[in-house]
Amino acid sequence: MAGPRTRGAAAQKSVPKAPTPPAPSLTSSSRVRTLTEKQQQNVEQHAAKASAAEQRAQTKILRARQAEEEEFGFRRVNSDRLRSDAKKMASGKVEGFYSLVPGDECKEIVKDITSMGGYIFPKTASGSLNKKKPFGHPAALSSLKEYAFTGARGTLADRLANSFSSIIEDGPGADEPEIPAPMLCIIATAIHAALDDWSTGYLRKTDFIADEYEDVYRGHALFLQQIREAKPAAYHHMMADLYTQVSAKESRSAVSIANNAMAILDLDAMDV
Repeated sequence: MAGPRTRGAAAQKSVPKAPTPPAPSLTSSSRVRTLTEKQQQNVEQHAAKASAAEQRAQTKILRARQAEEEEFGFRRVNSDRLRSDAKKMASGKVEGFYSLVPGDECKEIVKDITSMGGYIFPKTASGSLNKKKPFGHPAALSSLKEYAFTGARGTLADRLANSFSSIIEDGPGADEPEIPAPMLCIIATAIHAALDDWSTGYLRKTDFIADEYEDVYRGHALFLQQIREAKPAAYHHMMADLYTQVSAKESRSAVSIANNAMAILDLDAMDV
């Protein structure tokens, strides 16, 4: 009996102990995992900064648009004078630019171009509408230039210089000024109102009342919005091209005036 117990005890003593598991070490996979986590944090921080910057930029754009609306909003009390000025300028141009001659034919011309919106498009050499150049009619360009870019004591464009910004944020075109959409809408609406003064075939001047022309204004605004959403690059090109055409300042220096007059003068033929 003693023998088996001894052998059992000896056998029991000879059973090796399970090895102690090694302390965890930083393996290459864990290093990769840790590095990835840091990268992810960097990415998240960068995204947060970019989002904040974008939000600030959008806020800046929104404030600029709000400033435009304050200045050009069609129904705002402080824009009554601006509407009146636009109508006066347009009224002085439509008769010549649209070749309006009192009579029945004039009545039909006005009805046709105002009902179909053709008055904002220039004509080609063949007499058809140039459908690629909305708001490019000479009456619109001339009215816009006089309205915003003419003035001996500072112009409307000078006061609102920050509003002539590009919708392109980066890359080519970002530094090319555009005509603000509300300004263009007021000019187009004023031309419509000036044409309406000829709707009977004869000139009958009327007041530029907001209630009567708000839909016309909003129609032009919606038209511009549709162009911008459908083809932003084309919208930018159009508005930047309009700005270039109407913002160019004519030279009025004393030297240029004198030189131009001398070029016309026949000095030898003058009486002595």
